[in-house]
Amino acid sequence: MKLNINYYKNQLSTIIFLNKQIMVKNSKNYRLIFKVMLLLTVFGVTQNALPQVTIGAGTAPNPSSILDLKENADGSSTRGLLLPRVALQATNLPNPMQEHVAGMLVFNTAAAGDGENQVAPGYYFNMGDRWERLRIGVTNWFYMPSIPLDVTPGQHEVDLHDMYLNMLMSASHSSPGAPVMFKSPLTADQIFYYIVGYDDTVFQIIDITEYGVLTYYVSDESNVSEATFMNIIFVER
Repeated sequence: MKLNINYYKNQLSTIIFLNKQIMVKNSKNYRLIFKVMLLLTVFGVTQNALPQVTIGAGTAPNPSSILDLKENADGSSTRGLLLPRVALQATNLPNPMQEHVAGMLVFNTAAAGDGENQVAPGYYFNMGDRWERLRIGVTNWFYMPSIPLDVTPGQHEVDLHDMYLNMLMSASHSSPGAPVMFKSPLTADQIFYYIVGYDDTVFQIIDITEYGVLTYYVSDESNVSEATFMNIIFVER
């Protein structure tokens, strides 16, 4: 970072002038004032010259980082970063923070909230208007809920995502303690769609779009039975 040399020259000139006055007055109080002003000026130069910080080793930080945590000069460490541990109250509430701040990362220690706003112990990051659970090393995937497909001869089109939402919102039974509404169903652009198995004596897959619109064909000679199937997997992007 480029220093404002003229600014610091003026500051030092002022200190030198005061020092001359102090020497003339030969007062302990004036000498104390001079030492304090010199310390503040040096501190100001340091703060402006070091916009990046290393904590741990006494070496320069990585040039791409604002804060570099490393225990040893070679960058290795035997200790980790312990994030703030807080007791969140619900995903839609900033508490115990004063407000939602996008990008904030914490370790939640509480089990609290109701329904879709429940929180459990673990890492959470803030989206600017709510907390989201941070799931590390886990790929969220699931089989699409069972849906009826039209097997009359001809070409058919079905919106898999719409069918998925309709199934989620029409649950007739649930386990004890389950929220009434599902938490933030995935949008069409948050899912990868895979057909992992189907009855090729009945279905001919024509296309499946980025947003889950499936086009397939059923021929006149198809032998549709109770065993006719198509398995579809959703993978969270």
